[in-house]
Amino acid sequence: MDSCTSSRPGGGATYDHRTLQYPASLAGAVTTPQEQAAADQLCCVYTRVALVSGGRAVLLTYDGGSNDFGTGSFMVVAQQVLDSACGMSMGSADCANRKGCIDAAAKSANFSAVLKTSAAASTSKLLPAQALLLLLPSLLLVLGGRQQ
Repeated sequence: MDSCTSSRPGGGATYDHRTLQYPASLAGAVTTPQEQAAADQLCCVYTRVALVSGGRAVLLTYDGGSNDFGTGSFMVVAQQVLDSACGMSMGSADCANRKGCIDAAAKSANFSAVLKTSAAASTSKLLPAQALLLLLPSLLLVLGGRQQ
């Protein structure tokens, strides 16, 4: 479950992955294929799983912040973490860009869907600067037409 080494492209040393610290005491003695597929899906969006001695699941984010996910089963926590990651500014792009990887991880374990990305989470949210770049060619055409 904790074999992921994925790093976010362009993330540098600080912002290259998130870490889900999941209590070893809550994990089963043997990782099920479904749990491994869920961990692989998290890995697709640059979220590594680390089994720790603590009593609560905690997500360490790119910026060093942390989010508490309680004491649920790994499958429940993994779904909550994926939902949370896909709702974050950088994470929404990760989820949209890596949907193929997420789907392949589930299929490799013979599951149609282990963790599900919501339609809203899998749609990339544009930052204002990104939206401006998309509109720039049209804006230049309009402004260019006025000068003639």
